[in-house]
Amino acid sequence: MFFFLIFVLKFQLIFSFSFETAKNLHLFGFQNELSESELSFVELPRIRSKRFVDDFATIHFPVLLENETIVFQLKHKVLALDHVDSDECVLQGQSIRPNNSFSIALTGCGKDTQGLILTDKHFYVIRPSNFFNLINVTSDRSHVIQKRSTNQEVYSKCGVDHSDDPHPEDLIHHHISEEFAAVHKYSDLNIELGLFVDDAMWNFFIRFYGDDAEKQIKRFVIAAVNNIDILFSRSTMDPKVHLRITHFEIMKTSPMAMSRHHHNSGDVTKLLETFCTFQAGLNPVDDKDPKHWDHALLLTGYDIYRGNEKTVAGFAPVKGMCVDLKSCTVNEGLDFGTVFVIAHEMGHSLG
Repeated sequence: MFFFLIFVLKFQLIFSFSFETAKNLHLFGFQNELSESELSFVELPRIRSKRFVDDFATIHFPVLLENETIVFQLKHKVLALDHVDSDECVLQGQSIRPNNSFSIALTGCGKDTQGLILTDKHFYVIRPSNFFNLINVTSDRSHVIQKRSTNQEVYSKCGVDHSDDPHPEDLIHHHISEEFAAVHKYSDLNIELGLFVDDAMWNFFIRFYGDDAEKQIKRFVIAAVNNIDILFSRSTMDPKVHLRITHFEIMKTSPMAMSRHHHNSGDVTKLLETFCTFQAGLNPVDDKDPKHWDHALLLTGYDIYRGNEKTVAGFAPVKGMCVDLKSCTVNEGLDFGTVFVIAHEMGHSLG
């Protein structure tokens, strides 16, 4: 029995991040070759709660980025329905000086603000400086900015198998006249999102943040969804896609239906199948129910894999958005940068 337990523990560790790896992933992303000295410490303006700001008010928000001041015009964003415990400060905006090529998504008020600044080639992760106090990196500035590459394929892979495409005929390109394209403009698409965080991710937050874990994981996840939403707004996709959170659940202990033995501690194919079935059983059937979701997203703390392939970061069924048992995505959730992978996977689900 003793040797069996040792074997099980070793098997589980193979497919789980070590705490140090998970910490580096959470702090610095997959590009954890970046040193702490490459972080930029800045003073950001304080953002006020939506309770104290007019719904239609715009906020001018200057950010010093690589020795250049970028001025953004921000607006508060409604990202979650009223019954969902969300953040009071969720904002998005576009740069107005020196040009309009930058987009920004911010979550959290005052010194708790975190988010992304996006350009065509790079993105900048914004975190509170006290976030790094946990690893003895201190500054009198309010925030830390880290520049990273948007080329996610350098360090992660999509798990989609295009042979699973239920409608391969869609890949055939048809000529569409300019007149037809001009007339057929689609209305924006709102996707109601069921948001789940698994016990593996929760356990990391407990160990890293201690008593502050619940507040930190909620803000981090809401910020991630805000970041995905701004990515969709920058895309060339037609119609434009917007996200609305209708369900948010942190699975502090794993439900039996989601326990690790069902998916061998992160086998991405089995984890996706397990999660898709699990979420479908919870989703209210009536589309008019305010707690119903169109798509379910699982953020996991497992180092997901397929066979011997360990660089898989996310997986979703191709063109599954309109099928209850297939409208779901699983994605590693510890790193802000994986929002690019999540947006990519949800794009597969949309077809």
